[in-house]
Amino acid sequence: MLKKYQWLNRVWAYLPGFSLIILMRLRFIYSPITSDEGGALAMARAWSRGAVLYQDIWADRPQGLFVLYRGLVTIGLGTPEGVRILAIAACLLGAAACGSIASTLVGDKARMGTVLIVGVLLSVPQFEGFIANGELLSCSVGAVALALAMKAVWGRTAPRFWLLYASGVMGGCAVGIKQSGFDAFFTAVVAVGAMSLMSRWKKMHSWLSLPTMFLGFATSIGAMMIHGALTGWYRWWYAIVMYRFELRSALVNADFGRFQHTLAIALPLLIPIFLGVILVGVLEARRVAFRTMAILATWLLISFAAFAMGGQFFRHYWIIMMLPIGTFAGAMISYANKKWLRNLLLAALITSPLIHTATAMAIPRNLIGRELHDDSRLAKDERVAAWFNVMRKPGDTIYAMCASAGLYGNLDIDPPFPYLWGYEARLMPGGLAQLWNFLEGEDAPRFVVRYQVPAVCDASGASLRALHRNYKIVWTVAGLLVYERR
Repeated sequence: MLKKYQWLNRVWAYLPGFSLIILMRLRFIYSPITSDEGGALAMARAWSRGAVLYQDIWADRPQGLFVLYRGLVTIGLGTPEGVRILAIAACLLGAAACGSIASTLVGDKARMGTVLIVGVLLSVPQFEGFIANGELLSCSVGAVALALAMKAVWGRTAPRFWLLYASGVMGGCAVGIKQSGFDAFFTAVVAVGAMSLMSRWKKMHSWLSLPTMFLGFATSIGAMMIHGALTGWYRWWYAIVMYRFELRSALVNADFGRFQHTLAIALPLLIPIFLGVILVGVLEARRVAFRTMAILATWLLISFAAFAMGGQFFRHYWIIMMLPIGTFAGAMISYANKKWLRNLLLAALITSPLIHTATAMAIPRNLIGRELHDDSRLAKDERVAAWFNVMRKPGDTIYAMCASAGLYGNLDIDPPFPYLWGYEARLMPGGLAQLWNFLEGEDAPRFVVRYQVPAVCDASGASLRALHRNYKIVWTVAGLLVYERR
């Protein structure tokens, strides 16, 4: 009879964390859409209307990200508010997966605390936690891969191969959403590989465990590669792999100044967690299981590699590390022998994130972009979109120069230029020449809004000369000059 109702206890374990996740994010469902979200949403809309990915519209992200956004468009949620609902769903998924991992490795007593800590850390506004960025979407799916792998092998006399295959599929999906989403699946590979060597499984089971996971991984990645070949192999390969190696990574064009800026934001939130983990480690050193800590420490190290790999160190990069950090903390707290100590530590760990969230909720809507995203364009995007909707005629287009991808998220029109982010046109081979031809050609947009000084994206001045030859200033919206084609 007791086993029959165990599922109620598990549901109850998720309720506090899930409730906090939703409460921390409700305020921001209606805050301005960001550049990353707006660009991905615009690309998904254009893709659904027949545009070719990596040709008509371009980004250095795998197809999985746009599949999720296109799914929103298909079900009628292709709006800024719909994007934030996607972020809530992803956070719930990631927190639940981390709760499952901790429960498998330590026991059910770790589930509730882990879900709560991970959910709170993933939702901190100062990390841009409430936006549907690639890090949140990919790492939440990746955490599912690790959870399935642990369910398949932990404490078993033989692995469950269908769970290992499913783990590989989910790991491939995580990388297919964003390249840095490999951390949880790689951790699963290390853990399952170690268990294959050290367990008393049958030899055939040990030999087949990792190949089964890689088969699942190849299923997802293979589907992505087939689509890339159908849309243009070279363009796809350059966007997903070579662009990062050649032009934008930790080794090329890295922004370590931004790392110092975002580290200062992260430390007040992370220091209490590290102190709590150390305290439990000292008090309960004899009870801490080495295997459990080895797996979680491996995940933390690999996630740091994924965090550093991109080299740009935006605020939302920290989301990558919040899942292993939160799971590590939740697992460690569960080792505390006294219930009052566990509850006290849990409260102490989530206090700072909740205070930061309350502070962010008090920020006026028009200042959220500047205060939480280091981007003052977001409120301007909405005003420009409103102006364009009043002025537009059928077939009219508008170009944000050099870039403001969030504008297209507020407008249900296809971007007229394939590069939605300024660094793409500047760094891509032939990108600037393409911009000059665009402003001079027959398909040039009716309106151009000058968000930045043109020299920011084109130091040669050719873009500005093309703009002055073919356009005239007709309006000022939110302090931005608006040009109309002559």
